[in-house]
Amino acid sequence: MSQGPYWWPNPDTPNGLPYIRRDGYTNPEMHRLVDRKLLSRMSNSVETLGIAYYFSGNEAYAAKAAQFLRNWFLDPETRMNPHLNYGQRIPGICDGRGIGIIDVSCLSYMLSAVAMMRGSASWTDEDDKGLREWFEAFADWLTESEIGLNERSQPNNHGTYYDLSVAVQYMYVGKSDKAREYMEANTFHRFDQIATDGAQPRELARTSALSYSFMNLRGLIALAIVGEKLGLDFWHYVNANGATLRDAVEWYFPYVLEGRQWTFGEVSRAKSYRGLFAPLMMSAGHYDAERYYDIVNAFFLEETSDSDPQFERYQPKVGKKLEEDRINLLFPIRK
Repeated sequence: MSQGPYWWPNPDTPNGLPYIRRDGYTNPEMHRLVDRKLLSRMSNSVETLGIAYYFSGNEAYAAKAAQFLRNWFLDPETRMNPHLNYGQRIPGICDGRGIGIIDVSCLSYMLSAVAMMRGSASWTDEDDKGLREWFEAFADWLTESEIGLNERSQPNNHGTYYDLSVAVQYMYVGKSDKAREYMEANTFHRFDQIATDGAQPRELARTSALSYSFMNLRGLIALAIVGEKLGLDFWHYVNANGATLRDAVEWYFPYVLEGRQWTFGEVSRAKSYRGLFAPLMMSAGHYDAERYYDIVNAFFLEETSDSDPQFERYQPKVGKKLEEDRINLLFPIRK
């Protein structure tokens, strides 16, 4: 269960209902419901542990990841039900809605790491079978329920991550043909979010435009990675606006490299271009790798502050944490 973050008590009614929306301003009430936070923490831990096991062969990592997975998805006493009927509730309006599905977008990245654990003595065939059954049921709910279909219709980051969830879950349960069929029919139009100049107008219209546009960009790149495994080329697809995914990545370059003034909204989160680090690492091998890696090394991995004074006070010396990011293992810089 979770609550919509940008919904607040109505000042014009005695009981505060129905809640009203204030985009970008997080109501601290949402933190009273801890499911979203705990799920994210679990998923993030399993992803890190699965990657650590894959590269080290240390069973301790797989064993701990398996413990988390059994508690959340397999143990009848503690497991989560395979639906999100109560995601991002709004007091006085609804008990749950399609937009809440994005709360579990982290599971797509988690499943990629779980696949790296296959063959571990700590993650048995029976465990894997049980998890596949859970995600098959969840994929059915995503694609058949009213809440799921509502999220599928969203033309912004919500639709992006919905497609990613559906495709990754189908692939994990062994239905790659179904994943390809779904993406071929539905996912190309997600890239129509990119304008002719590479901007993402729907995300830039938000009051937290920088963070939302980075989040959606990373989701689009993840779709391209998944599509590539299924024989679909989203990397070079030219959309209805004549733009490509590469245009969306490089749209930020004048801001990062030339100090162009950021004129879009950013009311509730510290402005930082560090959100471009992952998209550059994930897409470099498909575009201008040498240039992208030069930007990563010069701007993100060195012990220097942002070159843009408007962001300097928000992001001093970011290098060390980014150097330790696990994405460096998954998408290493190729010399």
